[in-house]
Amino acid sequence: MEDWLRNEWEEFRLRLENTDRKAAMEQKSGAHFGPIHEALDPRVESEWLNYIEEFDRQFEQAQRIPLRQFLGDPVVKLSADVPDEMLDGELDALLEMLAGQNVAVDCICEVEDRELYRFIVEELLDEEIDDVRIPGSICHYIYEEFHPNDIYDVSEMVRSLITDLLRGSLEFREHILYNFSREQLFRSDGHPQSWEELTQHIDAWFAIRPQVKVIETEIGVCTVDGDNAYAEADVRWTTTAGVITQGRATCWLIRSPYGGWDVVQASVPGVPL
Repeated sequence: MEDWLRNEWEEFRLRLENTDRKAAMEQKSGAHFGPIHEALDPRVESEWLNYIEEFDRQFEQAQRIPLRQFLGDPVVKLSADVPDEMLDGELDALLEMLAGQNVAVDCICEVEDRELYRFIVEELLDEEIDDVRIPGSICHYIYEEFHPNDIYDVSEMVRSLITDLLRGSLEFREHILYNFSREQLFRSDGHPQSWEELTQHIDAWFAIRPQVKVIETEIGVCTVDGDNAYAEADVRWTTTAGVITQGRATCWLIRSPYGGWDVVQASVPGVPL
C-alpha cells in the first residue's frame, strides 16, 4: 500500500474512533462536544480525548485533600518567622516548589511579596483539592479569587460596559443587560427608570448605532464605599466614517448579592441611556 494511501486510511480510521469515543463520553457523563473544524488533526484530537478520559477515570476515585497534602506536606515557615531580608528568597523557593508540582499562583493586581507569601502558606495550603494528577496539567490559583480587588473589578466592569455598548450588537443585548441591577435603576439624568425602559433604550440605541472603529477609555475616578461604587472614565470613540464623539462616562454601582457589581446608573457619551 502506498504511504499516502496508508496515511489517509489511518486518518479516516482515527476519526471514526474519535467519534465513537466522544459518543461514549456523552452517554456516560453527559459531556458535550461542540463542532470541531474538519482540518483538526485526528491525532491531536485523540490525544485530547486521552487526557479527558484519564481525568474522568481519576476524578471518579479522587478524594478531596488539602493542597499541602497534595504537595507532600512540605515544611514551610510562617510569614511572621521570615525576616524581611530573607523574604525574596523564601517566596521564590515557595513558588518554585509549587511549580515543580504543577501548581501556579498568579495575581491580577499588584500584591506585596509578604502578603503573597502569607496567603500561600497560611491560606492556600489548607484549600482542598481533588487528588487528580495528570501529566502536563496545571492547577492554577489566582489571589484575587480569594481576596477580590474592588477597585480593579469596578474599573474593568465599567470599561467592559462602555466597550460593549459601543461595539456590541442587538444580539449581544442580554450580555449587556446582565450588568444592570434589577432592583433599582436610574436614567443618566438621575430620574428612576424601569427595567423595561432600560431595555427599550438599549434596543433603540442598537437600531441606530454607527459602526465604531476606535474606542479609547481611560478610567479616572474609581471609588468604593462599602457596597456602593462610583467610576468616571474619559471616553473617545470614532466611527468608521471618521465621526468622533468624546466626553466623560459615569457609572454608579451596587454590590451584587450574587458576587460582583450591578450597575444602577450609567452615562456614556453619545449613548442614550
